[in-house]
Amino acid sequence: MSTVDGPKTLVESAVQEFGRLDIVVNNVAIAVNKPFEEQTLDDWDLLVNINGRATFLLTQQSLPYLTKGSGRIVNICSASSRGPPPLQTIYAGTKGMVDSFTKCWAKELPPKYGCTVNAVSPGPTETEGFLAAGEEAMRILQPTIDATPAAKRMGKPDEIAFAVGFLCEERASWVNGVHLAVNGGLHID
Repeated sequence: MSTVDGPKTLVESAVQEFGRLDIVVNNVAIAVNKPFEEQTLDDWDLLVNINGRATFLLTQQSLPYLTKGSGRIVNICSASSRGPPPLQTIYAGTKGMVDSFTKCWAKELPPKYGCTVNAVSPGPTETEGFLAAGEEAMRILQPTIDATPAAKRMGKPDEIAFAVGFLCEERASWVNGVHLAVNGGLHID
């Protein structure tokens, strides 16, 4: 997704299959959890390209095909962009980049494309990727999970999907520029 051809091919395939493009959800991401001193330029390039560049490119490639007047763009940020934990210097920074994209695009794109642009920021979520981070990462994360006010657990993918779905509904046509935190109150703006 971080190449010019990847997002272009995805968008063209979707338009060919469905005839139009109503919703863009920028959900591609990767995390590297290491002490700052151990993070490398290779880590930097990987995360910036996947988390930032892919979001930029997919959105840019989607705009000519986005349904005018009702299109939706939802960027998946992260609680880490607003309340970064240790070990996530680059990841939190790239998700902050996506947060800033959302703010800029929410002002710039709706007048041109008749769309809305919003963000969803999950907290720790029970995904295959998150659970594959290993025991050490989970040990470090446990105090954060224990501090979550709504419940001392990780979020579930369907809870995140519900928030994204809401922002894509026709009834959400007046919701633009929102950063919806879906993290059990872990980080409150």
